[in-house]
Amino acid sequence: MRRPTSFFRDRRGVAAVEFALIAPLMIALYFGLAELTMGMMAERRASHLASTLADLVAQDAQTDEATLDQVLAAGAPIMEPLPATTTDLKIVITSVVADEDGDVAVAWSRASSGAQARTKGASVDDLPADLLAENEGLVMAEVEYKYTPVIGYVIDETMTFSERFYLRPRQAAQVVCTDCD
Repeated sequence: MRRPTSFFRDRRGVAAVEFALIAPLMIALYFGLAELTMGMMAERRASHLASTLADLVAQDAQTDEATLDQVLAAGAPIMEPLPATTTDLKIVITSVVADEDGDVAVAWSRASSGAQARTKGASVDDLPADLLAENEGLVMAEVEYKYTPVIGYVIDETMTFSERFYLRPRQAAQVVCTDCD
């Protein structure tokens, strides 16, 4: 028979006990980093989407509702592999124009389903200072994306990313929409 003191000197199984103590922390850390990485990817995709859509609209001197609808439809494929349903992804593309007094107003606006377009003629007060000069236009793309973590182990609530991107028209002082209301 072994003596009682030999029980305390026995080192067999120490690695298994250490693993059992450390494994839950390491698994939580792994899933947390995976969720954080996916959230960062969602934020980057939303930012990229806003810049891409503004760039697509700003390339021409004029546009129409059908073209704007095609641009808005490009949102979901750009967000892949992330889900981009009408409840997850909201896009608004707006042309804002400064008049001769420097007052900024909406010339036209188009939104994806689930989003609210800006009202034509409405004042735009939330632009950065000195962004527009008199009689100039600007294309503004706004993207709101609600990201729900796939795993939900560490981060279990929906994160909302809002991005806004401004771009000057390339062909004219402003992008004109021929049939926007």
